[in-house]
Amino acid sequence: MIRSFSLSKILLLPLFFLLVVAGCSLEKESGFNRSMQNLTAHYNILFNARQIILQKEELMAQVYVDDFSEILSVYQDTIAKTAAGSKDLEAVTTRANAIISLKDQSHYLGDAYFLLGQANYLGSDYFNAVEFFDYVVRSFPENKELGRTALAWKARSLMKLNQVKQASAVLDTARQVFDAKKESAEDITGADLQFNIDQGNYEQAEKLAVQAVDLAKDKKQRIRWTFILAQLQEANKKPADAYKTYSRVVHSNASFELAFNATLNSLRIEEKQDGQPTDRITRLRTLLKDDKNIDFVDQIYFQIGETALASQKIDLAVTNYKLSVKNSTKNQKQKGLSYLRLADINFKYKTDYIQAKKYYDSTLLNLSPAYPVYQQILKKANNLQLLASRYQTIRQQDTLQALAKLNEADRTARINLLVDQQVLQQQAAPVTVNPTINSGNVINSSGRSSSSFYFYNPEAVNQGLVSFLQVWGKRRLEDNWRISTRTVATITSNPNAVNDPDAVQNVQTTQLATPGAGNYKQELVRSIPLTPAMLAQSNQIIFNAYADIAGFYKDILGDQKESINTYEYLLNRFPDNPNLPVIYYSLYRLYTDEHNEPQAEKYKNLLLKNYPQTQYARIILDPEYGKKMLSEDAQQNDFYNTVYDFYRKRQYDQVIAQTDSALKINSQNKLAPQLAYLKTVALGHQQKLEPFKQELEQIAAQYPDDRLITPLVKQHLLFIAANEAVISARPFALMDSDPNDIPFSQERFQQQQNVASNPAPVATPVQPAAPPVLSAPKNSLVIANTAPVGLNNKLNISLPKNTKKSTVKEASKIFTLADSTELYFVINVNGIYNLAPSRFGIGQFNRANYPDAPIKHQLKEIGQSNQLIYTGRFYSLGEVKEYAHKIVPLLPQIMKVPAEKYNFFIISRKNLDKLADSKLLDSYFEFYQANYL
Repeated sequence: MIRSFSLSKILLLPLFFLLVVAGCSLEKESGFNRSMQNLTAHYNILFNARQIILQKEELMAQVYVDDFSEILSVYQDTIAKTAAGSKDLEAVTTRANAIISLKDQSHYLGDAYFLLGQANYLGSDYFNAVEFFDYVVRSFPENKELGRTALAWKARSLMKLNQVKQASAVLDTARQVFDAKKESAEDITGADLQFNIDQGNYEQAEKLAVQAVDLAKDKKQRIRWTFILAQLQEANKKPADAYKTYSRVVHSNASFELAFNATLNSLRIEEKQDGQPTDRITRLRTLLKDDKNIDFVDQIYFQIGETALASQKIDLAVTNYKLSVKNSTKNQKQKGLSYLRLADINFKYKTDYIQAKKYYDSTLLNLSPAYPVYQQILKKANNLQLLASRYQTIRQQDTLQALAKLNEADRTARINLLVDQQVLQQQAAPVTVNPTINSGNVINSSGRSSSSFYFYNPEAVNQGLVSFLQVWGKRRLEDNWRISTRTVATITSNPNAVNDPDAVQNVQTTQLATPGAGNYKQELVRSIPLTPAMLAQSNQIIFNAYADIAGFYKDILGDQKESINTYEYLLNRFPDNPNLPVIYYSLYRLYTDEHNEPQAEKYKNLLLKNYPQTQYARIILDPEYGKKMLSEDAQQNDFYNTVYDFYRKRQYDQVIAQTDSALKINSQNKLAPQLAYLKTVALGHQQKLEPFKQELEQIAAQYPDDRLITPLVKQHLLFIAANEAVISARPFALMDSDPNDIPFSQERFQQQQNVASNPAPVATPVQPAAPPVLSAPKNSLVIANTAPVGLNNKLNISLPKNTKKSTVKEASKIFTLADSTELYFVINVNGIYNLAPSRFGIGQFNRANYPDAPIKHQLKEIGQSNQLIYTGRFYSLGEVKEYAHKIVPLLPQIMKVPAEKYNFFIISRKNLDKLADSKLLDSYFEFYQANYL
């Protein structure tokens, strides 16, 4: 035994020596080393990393919540990004770097860089992902298949960054090297399909979906893409094809959720073909009786509500939407969609704006901030008063016009009925105090809780869900969830539940004083438009209200479809109104943005044919027309407008490059502080807190005497000092949000809510000095030009040469001195200019000087060449005068249009609504001169 053991040791020594020598020489370039590195890189490191990527994609698909009210996403590849990162993706990065650093002789360096791109993409670091995929394409041209796949993933990354042109170019390149026999064909087709869906090119998307279904290797993916194909066929008005394709999904091995929604959509198609909505409701109610559908009861009630709403059965729709909310125990998104429908119904049909506001707030609490129209809903909720007041005006004028059409007896009876209803409504209206306002953790309208509690952090919860699924898989939310088989299950309440607007609250009520019925009746009778002149004035008020609504949807909400609908309604109701050039131009621009070329061409031709001499027509014919009108000083404004447009489009690299070059040439021109501010905010979206804070401090130090930007910057620095720990933890100092919003404005609101509702020892923002107490109203209103002078100075308005004394009397009949509690500061711009940068400057001023006041600025177009930026509401003449005293000296900095093209004044809401054209605007100036100057 001893001899045998010794002999074996002797035989093993040379082998051991050879291995040591080989291991020491692995870094040398040789065929043996390349073979060994290829072997270990492919079958060890690369294989394990790819398995991790596949597992990550499967987990993301499990967590991903589909919105079946929209065309599904091609890939379920979106998940909340957390500061802690993802351990599995870090493992992929480690393995890929191991190949790059230790296996540099292998054939798999390109695959390693591709893995780094995938890890960054799945971790939502799309900028880095683009760079890695681009590096693969450029550096490994010999690996054509890998290059094709990298192009597809690069396009997906660019789409996530909303870089449409770049994504389109990459997909064009991928199509040129497309090979249907290779695995990359599926990736390229899938990316191209998603791109065309995002751009609304549904006809092309349908063709690509057919190809994608044929190319799909994975059964689950093939079924999902089949469902998307059916949705596209339905969108392309091919109901028979869509019905067959949905049926394929129903009869396939699809997930229950996919099959269930395919069934619902099939029922909807049957309804459209048969025209029997009641039958569909009956069949939907049958689904409620099937125990297999217990997890989808909320969706069934929602679909019943949709059917009822389509048939204008409003009460039935409301009932089922509420049942959907009640049964949404775990599908928070479905609950949010049901609340959204209830909010829209109360707003559009019931005109109950208080209840609509509650439902919109509940919608925001339940929908993710990543929901496609989340920002529109948020803005609508925050600005509900503006829309409500305009619709209230329209309804009031429509009622008055209806009364005018009645005979005397019927009119009197109807007036008496309205008076009785008004009195009863005022008597029944309580002042309610919500006892939940100061209790516990307040979740604000941005969809995030002001508390730091774990379960109010959506990113943390989402990451926790991924970890949970890795261990436990999908489990029903109920007691004893760890046990696989239960004889008794207890239905639990939804942990994400929020205050229900329909729930009975313990409220304190205070009886409101009832206005005198006689006064209300007298005002009603006096306002009935019984003469042609009064009817014309009533129609003008309605027109102005709809114009405000259309502009609000276009400029504030960014809801182009609603804006188009409103403008076209205006054309149908008022076909001969004097503002046709404005409406035609607005519709031309809106349809162009919507890529609807036929409609855009229609309104372009109407404008050029009927109004060829207007500035709108000249701008269409000569895009440089506006620039030709600018003076040398105004060209600086034009440059700022260009930079601001890059900023608004989130093209931050362009903002930084443009401002850098301009500030190097002249760092002391009048717009230098604003350009420096735009550059700093752009950097804040790409840097951590410390360099961002240093940039802010540099602005304050370099421009100490600036009265617009420096106060705002100092306010930012105070906020950062109070919240430094929170902001430092972010990947960037400023997270991407609405470019029209001033940084930290929404966060400030959240912090104030947190301090008010939860006085725990947390960092609270430093409150700036409160604005000075405004003087009491005086008996004189003023109007001023753009010179930075006090408002007590008179304005020298250049009136039309043919002005007659009689026009003053005529103006006094149109305008009123009443309504002194709803006043606005107005900047009148004469000409067609892009006012978005100027409005941004007004927002900067408001944010710095009135951080806690609900002051908003809106845009109103008057006639063919006047645009009014009106800011308010102010509740007294003293308040609006104080505001004017502050902002007037800064208007040369704020306004990005030539100084001779604008002036400013103060106006009441009633008089503002009467301004329809430049003639009335001139009359209003005369009214001011006659009565107040």
